[in-house]
Amino acid sequence: MEEIVIKGPNRVGFLADVSEALGERGINIESIAAYGEGERAIIKLITNDITSTKHALAKFNDIELEEKDVFLVELDNKPGELAKLTRRLANKNVNLESVYVIGGDKDVLKVVVVPSEQDYEKAEDVLARYLE
Repeated sequence: MEEIVIKGPNRVGFLADVSEALGERGINIESIAAYGEGERAIIKLITNDITSTKHALAKFNDIELEEKDVFLVELDNKPGELAKLTRRLANKNVNLESVYVIGGDKDVLKVVVVPSEQDYEKAEDVLARYLE
């Protein structure tokens, strides 16, 4: 699974502009995390079509795009499961860039795990038991 990270100006309407650009092309946003860091906005997207997403965003000349390979894992939706997962990663010295929930139900929680690039293979070994 791939994530697109958009770094752009932290201004009113930026997220609306990005969302509209994707919607106009029929691209479905499956997961999004957006936040501001001073003058810069960060948007992390998982969509149904990564190639079309990049083409739709090419019209913005004030952004940086980065593609990242990420893991979608399923956890039992109960207390302590994220702690077990992240402890296993920590015990293998895997540095995480981000972790976020993208869905689930009363039994299963779907979580995106983004390891640092240099720790990707170590993370893959640890996460193999959790992958869909």
